Amino acid sequence: MSSFLLVVIFLSFSCYGVECGRKLSRQFQKPKHTNEYDCVDIYKQPAFDNLLLKNHKIQMNPSSLPKFKSSNKLSSNRYRSLPLQTKDSCPEGMVPIQRSRINNLTDLKSISKLHLGNIRTSTSGRHVAAFHTKLNKPGIYGARAAIDLYNPAVKMDQVSMALIWVEGGPPAELNSIQFGWAVNPRLYGDNLTRATTYWTADGSQKTGCYNLICPGFIQVHHEYIVGSPYEPLSVTGGKVYVTQPMIYKDPESGNWWLFLDSDKKIGYWPKEILPHLNKAATFVQYGGLTYSSPNGLSPPMGNGHFPTRNIQESCFFAQLQTVNKFNNLVDIEQDSLQKVVDNTRCYDAKHWGNRYGRLAQTFSFGGPGGICGL
Repeated sequence: MSSFLLVVIFLSFSCYGVECGRKLSRQFQKPKHTNEYDCVDIYKQPAFDNLLLKNHKIQMNPSSLPKFKSSNKLSSNRYRSLPLQTKDSCPEGMVPIQRSRINNLTDLKSISKLHLGNIRTSTSGRHVAAFHTKLNKPGIYGARAAIDLYNPAVKMDQVSMALIWVEGGPPAELNSIQFGWAVNPRLYGDNLTRATTYWTADGSQKTGCYNLICPGFIQVHHEYIVGSPYEPLSVTGGKVYVTQPMIYKDPESGNWWLFLDSDKKIGYWPKEILPHLNKAATFVQYGGLTYSSPNGLSPPMGNGHFPTRNIQESCFFAQLQTVNKFNNLVDIEQDSLQKVVDNTRCYDAKHWGNRYGRLAQTFSFGGPGGICGL
């Protein structure tokens, strides 16, 4: 079985109805098997424990894919896929579900609370360095980017992530879907960089869940595992590896699909659980997010370095795009982006525009963390 698709860039420029698995280790160590999973009947995956999906029929294929210019595609002579080989794929009609390392429902709620609240408002212990579209921008039907892959040094009870957010609705009913990578020892039981999804239908007040731990996201691919580790990863000053997620609204079904590398369909968030995204999203954000431990120490973000013009030296997002009402992928205009950094002592983000050619709209982000305050 192949884990999530990775792309290497050779740069030449200067319990919710799902069985809770083993008890979450309180020791900071790599487990023997980093991709333990079960093959589950596609109609018996956790999503179908959600009463809103009682009569939902799985959409195996999107009605269409967003169209994009050939210049937006990664050139095969400069980029190549490096999937991590794991176990055999699941049989047809079944999907791989990662075994949960969460000890019990209390732990699940505690971990989910780390995502509590609207990303546009302040939350104690949470820090962000990102760029987002102007608030309440109408007519956003998806987002895509290339995300640099690193493994920041994160301790237990800390989290460091790099995500794409797609959102809509008023704050108390905020619908948000997210994808990117995360180092989250409490969630995964290790300090690996893992492909991570999150969704909420009410600003994380009562709903909100990572991956397929509780009912929401529907997986259709029988090989790729949501929550699997990325490998290999970027090396500061050396080779750069990226993941290329795309989230977009199916123009016919209204479901929100997750693709990797523009053609690997992983699954979707069904429209029934995201009423404020039924028409379109109004907000997209790209960037880094951290949560501090109870002692107030915040972890590194990105590769732990502040942004530099040499993007081999800092973590970056590239090819920032959104999907318009015509189902076309379009490059984000630089003047339509707004920067958000809540503590420049610990983190920062710098936009480089189209400085790097085929990488299009690009920005670097990150920082060492430390005592960053509230």
